[in-house]
Formats: sequence, structure tokens, C-alpha cells
Amino acid sequence: MADERLPAYLHKCVDCDGLAQEWSYDHADPDERYAADRANYGAAYSLDTGHYQPRCKSCHVRWDKMYARQRRGESQPVPTGFAPRRFAPEATWEIRAFARRALGLPDDPLSDVREMLGHFVSAQTDEDLDTVALWIAATHLGAHGVGHAIPRLAIVAPSYGAGKSTLLRFVARLSHRGEVIGSTVTNSTITRIAQDEGYSTLCFDEADKTLRPENEGATAILNAGWERGATARLTVPVGQDWRATKVDVFMPVAFAGNGVRLAPDTEERTLTVRLVRSEDTPEVDWVEHLSGVDDRLRARLAAWAMDAASQRLVRKPPAPGLAARDRDRWSIMLSAAHAAGGRWLATAGRLALVDRDRRKAETDASDLPPNEQLMWDVWAIWPSGHNRMSSKALVDALAAHNPSLWGVPSGRPLTAKALSGKLKRFYGITPTRWGSDGERSRGYCLADMARAWKLVGVPDNSEMPGDSGP
Repeated sequence: MADERLPAYLHKCVDCDGLAQEWSYDHADPDERYAADRANYGAAYSLDTGHYQPRCKSCHVRWDKMYARQRRGESQPVPTGFAPRRFAPEATWEIRAFARRALGLPDDPLSDVREMLGHFVSAQTDEDLDTVALWIAATHLGAHGVGHAIPRLAIVAPSYGAGKSTLLRFVARLSHRGEVIGSTVTNSTITRIAQDEGYSTLCFDEADKTLRPENEGATAILNAGWERGATARLTVPVGQDWRATKVDVFMPVAFAGNGVRLAPDTEERTLTVRLVRSEDTPEVDWVEHLSGVDDRLRARLAAWAMDAASQRLVRKPPAPGLAARDRDRWSIMLSAAHAAGGRWLATAGRLALVDRDRRKAETDASDLPPNEQLMWDVWAIWPSGHNRMSSKALVDALAAHNPSLWGVPSGRPLTAKALSGKLKRFYGITPTRWGSDGERSRGYCLADMARAWKLVGVPDNSEMPGDSGP
């Protein structure tokens, strides 16, 4: 058995999920044999190794006793304590680590992280948990100078009770210096944490309530902080004065929530995993069931990252098929895969390409970027025969024409000041004034708008306003 299927101690017990110790006959071979020697007389066995399963000693004894009772025609109650336990990982991990060391192979904590997550979290796909495991490993590599960027991790679910906060706490406990933050997020919160803690993993819970696109200061810090070398300014007291000091804000960031609404530029820097509610996932008991497991596994990840950080393929992983932002988003994840080896190389490469193709499909199917859509909407609502339009009239007409983008439903209704900023920043259009001193108006000229319409692709024969957009 050991030659064909390896020793039993390299497997988990099929009944209790603990460490296996012996190979156990499943009593299902139609060509069953019976021992004739004095020590094992009458014991059933098989010559087919496929009819053996790995079990610990106690489960092996219980298994054989059940079949012995069946042969005697006795009723067979389920023995007390025979129900499988959902999680008993560390003994198996230690045996695997011992076997890898004996073979001269490096430790593989990444697979153990993935196994641990799979016990307590139900994701919509297995690839979602693979992504989380790679991201956790990437936080440790980033602490050793690997990677020029690290993506943000968003944990979402369509309903409450799907385990978002549970997974976020696993991420915080296993990542490099992870911390769960449940309070309102501001740019000063993030900057001060970066100043006090240095490179650490920030995990924002209930992000749908605390981290919104309207919080522009926090969003700007999060966007900048995904790249190594990013800094932010923070004013600190120096004697009787205040002085602006530079703070390194390069940090891994994860957030969880129902329907997390991210700004488009934050979305480009984010990997999203989706969970599903399941009644089969067990409760997480950090006090009794998992006491110390996270600390020991995190220590293994830290040691693994330190050993792997100097490898050339970890420092500069190949990224076939990826370019620009896709490569930036997945580079450190591919570094983690190269450090782990085995199936992780193929897994990370496949995940990266799937993510690239999904984003491209979404871009191809989506509407125009908002600042281009603005000019199409202005063209659509501009009154025929008018050479000027006041700022107020233009803002009101835009909100009525496309409320989901410019009105109250957008969450940030367009104002005359915001319109002026967009037109000046992206198209070089500034408002003008006209009229007498008593009735002066401020707005925009048709000639300026017509020039911008050409830039966004309004057909030449449609320079004058019509009744619809693209």
C-alpha cells in the first residue's frame, strides 16, 4: 500500500478529517478474503489496494466493528463521536511540511491557507478562494520588497450572512500585520495608520457604509497607495507650529460589504471575490477550535516569503498575455504563485487571464466614459437655434436628460461649479458672460461646444444639436 498510494500518514482520515495513521479496508470488495493466521483469524481483507481508505486508529476500529456487527446480523447504531469533524488541519500540515523537507522542497503554507479558507467560507467559485489565498501571500512578499504594486481586495455577496466579515477576519489574521477597521474611513485615518504602523494590511469592514466614492480624500489615498513609493502629506505639530510631513502610504487594503460601490479608478485597482450564503459552513471558534492556528500559519507565511523574496522569478515574474493595468494588478499575485510553485503557477496565470478578459468584455459592453458622455448629453439637450446656454439651464437640462449620471439618483448631482471644472479640465471650455448690467448671464457658447463635440466623435453632419445622444 505504501509503495502504491504513499504512507497513510500523508493523508487525512476520511471520517474525522484528522491525521490518518493506517490503511483501512472498506469492506466493499466482491472478492473479499479472510485471514487464516492466528493473530488475525477471520479478519476480512482485500488484495485490491483500491478498496483501502486512510483512517486514524480510532476511526479504523469503529469502522471494522460496524461491519463485524453487520455480519453478525446485529443492529448498527452510529457510534457516539463518529460524526466527521469539519476542521483538524495542523497535524496534516505538519506531516506535509515534514515530507516536503525530507524531499528538499520548500514549505507550502499557501495551500494550507487555501484549505483553511475552504472549510469556513462558501465562495461562488473555487477560484475566488484561490484569489484570496494568493492575495494573503502577496501581502507577505510585499513586506520584503517584492512587487511595485498590490491590488485591493473586495469581498462582496448578494445577501447578509454569507461570511464576508468572517473571510475579512481570516484575511486580517493571516496577512502581514493585518488589522480590521470598522469605523468611518477618512484620508487622515489611512495616513495616520500608515505613519504609526508602517507597511500593514488594512481590512475595512462594512465598506458599503464607510468607504464610498463621495469620500474623495480616502479614495485618493487608497488609489495612490497601491503603488510602491506612494506618499501622502500629513500635518503634524512641531513646537508651536504645524509642519507637513511625507508619509509612505503603500499598503495592502481589503474591504468587505454588501454591494461595495467603488469609484471607477479604484475598481481598476481591485480584485473582487464573491461569496454565497451556505448553511453547511461551520461557525468559526477562534478561542477553542482555532486557538493559535492563525498565528502559526501566519508565521509560516512570513518565513516562506522571506526565503522566496530573493528568487529572480519572484522578483520579476513573467506575465504572458498581460499588459498595462492588468499586469500591474496581477504582478505580485504571480510572484506569490512562483514562490509557491506546483499548481499555483497554472492557477494564477488562468485567474489573471480570466480577469483580463472579463474587464475587457465589461468595457466593450459599457457606455461611454462619463466625461465623454457629458458632451453627448450636452449635444442632445442643446436647444436648436440657440448660440448660448446659461450654466443653470444647462445643469438642469442635463439632470433631467440623464438623471442616473447627472441628477439626484447618481448620488452626486451635477452643479454649475462641477460642470465648469469638467469642461475646462477636459475640453478647455470656459464660461462666458453676456447681457446688460442688470441682466447678465453666465454660460457657454455653441461654437465652443461644437469643437468639443467633434473631439468625442459626434458626426460632422450632426454639429448642430439634435434630439438624442449616441
